[in-house]
Amino acid sequence: MSIFVILSNRRQQLSLLVVVISIVVTLSLHYSPTSGQIVTRDKFLWPFSSTSPWNMPIGSNARYIRANIEKAENIGIDREYFYKINPNNPLRPVYAPGAWGQGRCTGTESMKIHLPIPDTLIIPDATTYPYHTPNNASAFLMPDGKTLVQLEPLTRCQKGGSIYGWRYYPDINIYGQGIGGAHFGSGLSSIGGSIRKGELTNNQGKRI
Repeated sequence: MSIFVILSNRRQQLSLLVVVISIVVTLSLHYSPTSGQIVTRDKFLWPFSSTSPWNMPIGSNARYIRANIEKAENIGIDREYFYKINPNNPLRPVYAPGAWGQGRCTGTESMKIHLPIPDTLIIPDATTYPYHTPNNASAFLMPDGKTLVQLEPLTRCQKGGSIYGWRYYPDINIYGQGIGGAHFGSGLSSIGGSIRKGELTNNQGKRI
């Protein structure tokens, strides 16, 4: 075999090796969890970190202990509100609700924040008959793409009006653990563990 053929083969092998290394490096950067980027994740559908209690699966070696919780006499469903803020919407002030029951939109205590909300957004007041006082836990993903402002009970009685709801503070990061929030009975996240409509009807999560 001539030296020219050997050199040619070595060049081809070296070129192939360079191509393979390039592909491996590209795939590693694209999918590696340490690269700081998770390509397939939609934080609006899957908020909080992978180690958040809301996202950690139950291990195969989990040990179950009876909680001795009595059977509930009634059951209800809380609707939760999760909004991605558009900074082009008009800024509206947020106030504490004037009451837990009817009259939520009469509050005057400032929550010291303005939110860019479309004028068409309406979240009805509570009612006395029929008695209806929904929790309306809510979270607003701010324009920075990471800050969550959480309110409860979210209420807005008229178009273009103010927003009402007690504010959970401090605001949290959507990439964090997502533990604290405006479910004030427990102090837990407004949206942690939410069940979406699409998760009940098919295997695709949907924004609601």
